[in-house]
This record gives sequence, C-alpha cells and structure tokens, in this order.
Amino acid sequence: MRYAKNASQYDFPEYVGKPRWYCLASSPRTGSSLCAEYFEHTGLAGRPLEYFHPKYQEDFSSRWAFGDKKSYICLLERWRTSPNGVFGVKCHFDQFMDFQTFVPENCRYLVIYRKNLLRQAISYFKSLVSQQWTAFDKAACQLREEDYDGQTLLQLVQYCQQLHKAWNVFLKQKALPSLSIAYEDLCLDRQAVLQKCADFLELDLSSAYAWQPSLKVQADELSEFYYRRLLKDVARVGLDLG
Repeated sequence: MRYAKNASQYDFPEYVGKPRWYCLASSPRTGSSLCAEYFEHTGLAGRPLEYFHPKYQEDFSSRWAFGDKKSYICLLERWRTSPNGVFGVKCHFDQFMDFQTFVPENCRYLVIYRKNLLRQAISYFKSLVSQQWTAFDKAACQLREEDYDGQTLLQLVQYCQQLHKAWNVFLKQKALPSLSIAYEDLCLDRQAVLQKCADFLELDLSSAYAWQPSLKVQADELSEFYYRRLLKDVARVGLDLG
C-alpha cells in the first residue's frame, strides 16, 4: 500500500445501504488534512481520504477487483462508511470532476480555503520542491532562501485562486449545500469552527472536541522570507488577488 490508511485494517464494518455523503472540497495546503483527521477521529463521519486521487485508486485496485468507477464507489461506500451511515471524501476540484456523476445530489460540501493566497502558494511551493507534505514526511531536500522562485510562486498563487473559484462557481451554479471554512479561522478557534461543521452536517461530534491534532503548522522563518519577497513580486506585476 502506498498509503497506510487504504489498508483493510482501516475499513469500517461492512455497511449495507446508501450512506449520507459529505465532501471536503479543497485545494492544496488549505488545512483539509487537518479537518479530515478530525472527522476520522470522531468515528462518526466516515474516513474522508482522497479516494478520487489516482494513486488512491491504484492502492484500492490492489485490494478490490473493481472494473469501473461505479464499482469502486460502491466498494468505498460499503467499507468506508462509519456505522452511523456517513461517508466522507476529500478532494480537489479536478479530482471531483472525474467522479461527479457518482456523487449523490444530496452530498454536502465543506469548502476549505485560505484567505491568504500568498501563504498558501508558498506552502504549496515548499511541499512541491521538498516533497514534505506533512511534518511526518521526510524532506527530499532542504530549501534555502536562494531557492525562491518568484515566477513559479506567482503561477501557484493564480492556480490556487482558480481552484477555489472553480469550487465556488460550481456549487453556486448547481445550488448545492455548502459551508466555507477558512484555514485561518480553523487555526484561531478550532473548536468553534468544527462545531460549525458538525452543525452543518447535522452530526453530534461534541464528544471529540478534546481531540488534539497530530498535524502541525509547517510555516517557519523561510516561509516569512518567501512571503516578504512574494509580496513585492505581486505588487510588481499587479496581480489581482480579489
């Protein structure tokens, strides 16, 4: 298994029936993994992993003999739905579009985003270069101040902006139930934000509010150095962050 949580020991007891769906609608480096960890910890909100990601599909294809996406979804619903009938998935917009036709119309969407697109782009850039996506991952290389790449970072700012906009436009056009959650608010008052999420999903998750996440903020002095330089580059090219 490429990802440990795709193994059978992370399955729930077999679920028969049609579960209630929710989607952590995210873009890179927005705190969606933190939200997913919390929901998983409760035991009442499924196990919202990146099931639509091609590498996750490869993992599960080594366990289950499914021939198409519909069969894959059926198996996920059977083994990844918590006993109370809730199934969750975490995905980026492009991944979602590959599976859109299989997502129930009554799915609820938690849109996870960052108010500060520059910090999101910097976090994304650092992870792309170092291949360190969480504090538990071993970095492939150690970034330095001279590794700053203004052109790439400006492109990443626009990419993150486009992904978030794509979610918002899609959900508005389809009039789908959604709740937006800012990473910055999650960091400021985690319990209040998670209560808001639970209310939106109509789940009583109060017993899990004492949970302490294993994932940690990865920003450091290098992030601040990049941020100061990126601010200047954004001003220089007149990039619209609205």
